[in-house]
Amino acid sequence: MANTIRELRYNLARSYIGANRHREAIPILNELWEEYPEESRFAIQLFQCHLALDETESAEKIMEKALGDKQEVMEQAREELNQLVEELKDKKSEDYTEQEIHKLRKLRMKATLNPDAVSFFRGSLLFAQGNYEEAIRELDKAKKAQTHNLPSLYLKMGYAYLGLKKWFDAACYFMQVLELDPANPDAHLGLCKTHLKEHREDKALDEAMAALSLIYHNPQAHFLCGLALYRCGQITDAVKAIETAISQNPIFPNAHRYLAGIYYKEFQDGEKAAKHRNLAREAQQRIKDFKAGKIDLNQNAGSISDWVIEINTGNKPKLDAPMEDTVIIVSGLPRSGTSMMMQMLAAAGISVMTDGVREADESNPKGYYEYEKAKQVGSDNSWIPDAKGKFVKIVAQLLPKLPSGQPYRIIFMQRPLSEVIPSQDKLLERLGKKGSKLTPEKLAETYQKQLKQVEQVLNYYQDIEVLPINYNDAIANPKLIATQVNEFLGGKWDEKAMITAIDPSLRHQKS
Repeated sequence: MANTIRELRYNLARSYIGANRHREAIPILNELWEEYPEESRFAIQLFQCHLALDETESAEKIMEKALGDKQEVMEQAREELNQLVEELKDKKSEDYTEQEIHKLRKLRMKATLNPDAVSFFRGSLLFAQGNYEEAIRELDKAKKAQTHNLPSLYLKMGYAYLGLKKWFDAACYFMQVLELDPANPDAHLGLCKTHLKEHREDKALDEAMAALSLIYHNPQAHFLCGLALYRCGQITDAVKAIETAISQNPIFPNAHRYLAGIYYKEFQDGEKAAKHRNLAREAQQRIKDFKAGKIDLNQNAGSISDWVIEINTGNKPKLDAPMEDTVIIVSGLPRSGTSMMMQMLAAAGISVMTDGVREADESNPKGYYEYEKAKQVGSDNSWIPDAKGKFVKIVAQLLPKLPSGQPYRIIFMQRPLSEVIPSQDKLLERLGKKGSKLTPEKLAETYQKQLKQVEQVLNYYQDIEVLPINYNDAIANPKLIATQVNEFLGGKWDEKAMITAIDPSLRHQKS
């Protein structure tokens, strides 16, 4: 029973680590290590937790204590081993019982120390402390101990050489990682950073895109992609890439700072530049508070106002299919501006799929433009052929239910959750229904998970193109948004009518 409880506690700690909740794993590992000092695995995980939190002094103390404990265990094991060998000296090895064999093996393991493994942990600590030359020397010694995990070792050595500004050596190690593990996004990011340092922006962009092709939810990759795009003179795309990085990780000081610089220098937009400088300071303080144990970054309190949930479908080529063969879909979360976009498209002269079952009301006086059959697309998609050349509204969570093989153009509406969630609650209140029992933060997390699944499914579709539209941008700059939508849909529609259809007075919830 004691062993079972111990393993359950250890698994809980590992789960916390896997969720980047190292602060919560530390007390569990501390207790386990105190109760079972001979179990070095607890000390190793504790050491890694403190490194992850950039607490190198604590990590060093743990390493030294673990080595001291190991020394005591080794001395005791050697005494017991000598005693056991003496007891078995008159017995042939083939006559040893299974129990004796097991005890010999266990004592021999306890009586030895793997110096290569020690070098790996010393190298990891030195790397975290910024002592890259010493780190490389120690990590080089560890190659024998890390044969099962050479990609991780080479990756660390590559970044150590980056720290020493030895770009060629860094690139060599990152390429060795990819030879062993071609699907390693961190190695691509390492090469991206190397190319940026050497002013090879095109190659840096290729590596950033390679990393994103492996893991799209990768804020650092989007940020580096933005840097490369900016240096290549692709300013608008650079802004989009960095904004994607921030949408995936709002607590990203460098991304906010860089974006502030672009807005100030390239667009002379002092307001947005000031906003992102403030967000950079706030993010830096949150990280500082987190490392001090004052807050938990996994609890999203205080950050929901800046969340804009979106889907991304990578770098899919534009559709070649003519408009008359394409189904146009307006999608997004409820209360994200989908009805407004439907009104814009209807005003522009595009045919709409609607049945008028849901009538206009106080929440949407201009109408919802819904089509009841679209709500059952997972069980009945017989209406899809009739929707060619027309547009229809489908809630984001139902997009994966669309049948494949049909070309789609999707206008995906995005809006800050600080506006979406209260707007949903007000709508439900008007309808006399209860809102979600979840907190806004938990509901936001739920939406993120749902739309991540939507994103993954849509990435498998071949004939699909997505245009993300920010609701607040449509309100603030309807002319720009009308132009974007018209170009997305072939460029033959009435932009002035689209602009007229946008009514800022109907904006139900502001930040």
